[in-house]
Amino acid sequence: MMEKYKVDFTNGVKGLESEMKAEVQKRLAAALEMRGNKKKLADIHRKQTAMIECQVLQLLQNFKHRRDEVSDEELTAEFEKMWTRKMASITGLKEVDVPAIILKQLRESFGNRKVMEDLQKIQDLTQYGQGEFQVKDKHVKLEKKIQSFFTQRSAKQELENIANGIIKFCSQTIKQHAQEKCDYQSTFTKDVLMEIDEQLKNEHSYVNTKFELDLKLHICGIASRTFYEMHKKFLSQQDPLKYLQRFKRKYLSDFIDLYREKDQCHRKAQDFTQLCLKPAVAEYIDKSLGPDIVDAVLLNNPSEYSSRVLFQYTMQKELLEKSNFDDFRKAARCLKLNKDSSLYNCESKGSSESLHVQF
Repeated sequence: MMEKYKVDFTNGVKGLESEMKAEVQKRLAAALEMRGNKKKLADIHRKQTAMIECQVLQLLQNFKHRRDEVSDEELTAEFEKMWTRKMASITGLKEVDVPAIILKQLRESFGNRKVMEDLQKIQDLTQYGQGEFQVKDKHVKLEKKIQSFFTQRSAKQELENIANGIIKFCSQTIKQHAQEKCDYQSTFTKDVLMEIDEQLKNEHSYVNTKFELDLKLHICGIASRTFYEMHKKFLSQQDPLKYLQRFKRKYLSDFIDLYREKDQCHRKAQDFTQLCLKPAVAEYIDKSLGPDIVDAVLLNNPSEYSSRVLFQYTMQKELLEKSNFDDFRKAARCLKLNKDSSLYNCESKGSSESLHVQF
């Protein structure tokens, strides 16, 4: 007796282990597929967003050298032209044939069983499961027909109860999957088919292959319509065009703000250069060059420019020797304009005497 319980317990543990492994694998496959779909969608959105941002920066570059004032209306008009041109080059997400995918999974679930000929005749899975499931004579096993003759219990009624229970259970599963905020995944159909198989295992004495085929066609027909609508809704919500349109106002606002900020920075930079940097550099050059020029003059002609009197004497002597009226006129003019101005005031290197040059 104990050995029998031990064997039953061991078999139960192994069965539970297999079920848990299958459930974990199913969930991992679903998570992996969902993550892959999200990554593909994120890549598409990222590429399209980067393209629009690049175009906005290019538009800013086009206005960089404009010296005249650009109004918000003109900036908006240029942005709209760019936006319309780029939106025309963006394609939406590709729609997949969800019913065809589900039909393929249905065929694979039967393996090599003798139903392939019937499945090959199916063209549109969405046409199935639109009304009540009808139990037919071909669905009832021969032994059940004989048994019902003696027991007065309707075998067809038993199958209807089984079918309605499975359809109700699977419809709830389909509805739950359809409410998820994601795209259709093949694991959804796998879940439904596995649930059908689990339910049919408990009723194997009533079920034949024809009943199983028609029941799965009925439920998969419901799933194909529901999951196809789910897929279209997802594409509509995540379409790159609509995704970018949601951020159009933000891109326009950022474009205008960036232009105004750059324009203001450019003007401030120009003002700073003209009013601060240029005078400071000019003053620094003047202060640096003045002493250098005087030192160079004293170095080359130390006797002629060693004092103011000697410098004036040398200059007047040179004017007399040249005897050029224009030179006299220029010298007189400079003397008049700079009569009280000291143009150079610096110390000679190696001398304690200051040199003052006046014209």
